[in-house]
Amino acid sequence: GHAELRIRDLTEVPLTDSDDGLKLLFSVIAAGSVPDVFISYSRADRDFVEQLNSRLRRFGLKTWLDLRNINSSDLWMNAIMSGIQSARTFLFVITPDAVKSQFAGWELQRAVEYNKRIFTVLRRPTPDADIPEELNKVQRFPFLESDPFESTTEQLRDALLRDLDYERWSTKVLVRAFEWSNR
Repeated sequence: GHAELRIRDLTEVPLTDSDDGLKLLFSVIAAGSVPDVFISYSRADRDFVEQLNSRLRRFGLKTWLDLRNINSSDLWMNAIMSGIQSARTFLFVITPDAVKSQFAGWELQRAVEYNKRIFTVLRRPTPDADIPEELNKVQRFPFLESDPFESTTEQLRDALLRDLDYERWSTKVLVRAFEWSNR
């Protein structure tokens, strides 16, 4: 209703270059395409992540994946930041490559900064000492290469849907806070 109108109005306000990420966020929300899950991963795990993304979407979850959600004209870091801000859940695919990735680490820090629900999927065994502290605090969902893809994806979907009502409420509060701070 009224809040949505204000968000739409904000997308029409000329913003400075430093406000591009915020403008993208408001555009995503105004378009009604708030993702349920932002997926953070290493490019070394691209094949698995694309399969996972496709399956989660078929289950009806709205996902945000850099390979699918960044337009050619977007400033990619701003688009990623907007994706994290607007997503209800931040899903980190744990592999040795992902925990060493500078970009995945940057995404994780944004998720922590925005108080996002952090969800981890353990894809390949990774030493605990290599895993960032923020991820070690969260129970890992095992989804190893040897696990059956379909049934494990269904279990993952069920786990992601738990407490989503709280996350939707939390995201609305965050959006209103961004609205208020940009009056």
